[in-house]
Amino acid sequence: MTLLDSRLYLPKSWVEDEARCQRARVPEEARQMRSKCTRALELVDAALTHGVRFGYVVVDGGYGKDPGFLRGLASRSLCFVADVHKDQRIWLNDPEPYVPPASGGRGRRASKRRTEAPGQTVAQWARQQSESAWKRITLRQGEKGRLRAEYLHTRVWVWDGKEEQARCWRLLVRRECGAKSPSHYVLSNADEIDVSRLARMQGRRFFIEHAFREAKSDLAMADYQVRRWDAWHRHMALVMIAMLFVVKERLLLKQEAPLLSLADVVMVLEKLLPKPEPTPKQLARLIQERHRRRQAATESCRRRGGEI
Repeated sequence: MTLLDSRLYLPKSWVEDEARCQRARVPEEARQMRSKCTRALELVDAALTHGVRFGYVVVDGGYGKDPGFLRGLASRSLCFVADVHKDQRIWLNDPEPYVPPASGGRGRRASKRRTEAPGQTVAQWARQQSESAWKRITLRQGEKGRLRAEYLHTRVWVWDGKEEQARCWRLLVRRECGAKSPSHYVLSNADEIDVSRLARMQGRRFFIEHAFREAKSDLAMADYQVRRWDAWHRHMALVMIAMLFVVKERLLLKQEAPLLSLADVVMVLEKLLPKPEPTPKQLARLIQERHRRRQAATESCRRRGGEI
C-alpha cells in the first residue's frame, strides 16, 4: 500500500484572507473554498486521468456522510464502499419522493419533494435485528491469526431530500466479535458481489490508515516546518516518492522476507547509506547558518505584526 496524490485543504479563514494567502504563495486558482469531499473527487479524477487502475473507492464516515460525494462517485461509474454515521437515514422500500400537487388556492406552488414513507436511521435498523441475523466473516489472515467480524446486510433506499428519486444501495453493519454494538455502518453501490467480499472490501480501509501511520512515523510525513504552498507540496511529493520506493523494495523481497515492513527497510537504509562526518569548522558554520535563518524568521514575523 502506498500514497499517490494529495490536496491541501484550505479552511474558510485562509481563503478569505488574501494577505495571508499571498505570504504563503498560494496560487490564485487555489484561493477558492472547496470542501474536503470536492478535493477527494479531484483526487479521484486525477487518478482516472493518469490511468491509475483501481477496483473501488473506500472512504470513512467523514466522506460517506456527504450524499453529493457518493453521487459523484456513482456518476463516474465507480464502485464505492463508504462508512456512514449512525444517524444516516434509510428506507427499506422506495420512498417514492414527489412534489405535492397544487392545492388550488393562492400561494406559491410547491417545488420541494417529500415522501410519506417512514424512514429510520441505520442504527435503529441494526437494533431491530436478531442475534441470528449476524453473520461471522473472515476478513484476512493477520499476524496473530484470522481476523473476523460479524455483519448484517440488506438493501436499502437512500434519499437526501433533493434528488428526484431515491437510490437503492446496500447496507453493511459491522461489529467486532464479542462486541454488543456495531463499529461501522457502510453504504455501497456494489452489485453482484457477495457479502463476504463486500465485507473484505470495507476492511481494506485499515491498510489506508496504516499507510498514513507508516508515512508519518517512518518517512517524516508530518515532520515539516513550512510556510509556503509550494514547500508543503514538495515535502509531500518527496514523502510519496520515498514511500513508493520502499513499497517496491518490499515487493521485490516478498518471497525472501515476507514479514519485511516499511520500518525495516528504512532502518536498513539508515544503517547502510554512508554518512560523511562533518569537521568542527563545518559544524560551526552549520550552527551559524541555523541561527541566521532563525533570526531572520523572527525579524520577518515582527515586521508583520507577529502574525504567522
